[in-house]
Amino acid sequence: MNQDKLYDSRPPPTIFIHSELDDYQLTPQEFRVYAHLSRRAGIKNTAWPSIAGMSDVCKIGKRQIIESIKALEAINMIRAERKLGEKTVYFLTAKSDWIEMTDEIRASCRYDGPEDVPIPHGNQFPTGTGTHSPREHEGNPLEGNPKIDISEMVLKIYKDYPKKVGKNFALKAIRRAVLVEGGEKIQRLTADYARAVSLWPEADHKFIPHPATWYNQGRYDDDQTTWSRQPSPSLMKLSTQSRDDIIRQLENVGPSVANDPAETQRRKDLRASLMKKLEQLDANG
Repeated sequence: MNQDKLYDSRPPPTIFIHSELDDYQLTPQEFRVYAHLSRRAGIKNTAWPSIAGMSDVCKIGKRQIIESIKALEAINMIRAERKLGEKTVYFLTAKSDWIEMTDEIRASCRYDGPEDVPIPHGNQFPTGTGTHSPREHEGNPLEGNPKIDISEMVLKIYKDYPKKVGKNFALKAIRRAVLVEGGEKIQRLTADYARAVSLWPEADHKFIPHPATWYNQGRYDDDQTTWSRQPSPSLMKLSTQSRDDIIRQLENVGPSVANDPAETQRRKDLRASLMKKLEQLDANG
């Protein structure tokens, strides 16, 4: 058998593990990660599962996934290509390129950084950090490395955030958060935070963090009970107002007035104000 081709020629359902791989002094975690990458590899011997995806499938913690990838890279069993804003691509190397694992090599692959970090620059893990690929586009690759265009999603999230300052820095921070956590999560938590802030007293709006700060610090993962603040006195006074009174006022606003834009706008603003009062009453029980 060609030493660079580790496969089985027997028909299914046989699952073949070559002795050279089975005996190659890998830890159970390293063996499991390599097996997963091998299974996911396409026709070019490449795959790009995320750290989170590998952790879910292999039932191994993200930190151990990162350590295993570093170890497999160190002994040339895989090669990783990392580019900011793109999926990390893993290449399976030929058996003839593998080198012997030693205790010194494995010790150098220990990872003490956070489990969720942005994709690093270059093709090496920075000291104290791992790699984390975007969670979209999971699957078995056929060829190439898909670029991820999330610009529209990032802009929408920025528009939803309740403070519009430092746009360029904010967009970079949001993009990083989306790549690490996934767009659906960041959109959902941003909307939740915006709803909470909409009920703050006006005087407290100055305490809304700048968007770049909020996303860079991962504040979207804060306990959401900390997002609430004591309603303003005017809002507390509002709670004594009868819901029926507000509904009655809404009914009396009337439709738009033809040929009178100013009156039409006044009625529109009044209707919006009354609807907001109803929402505030509902939010405060």
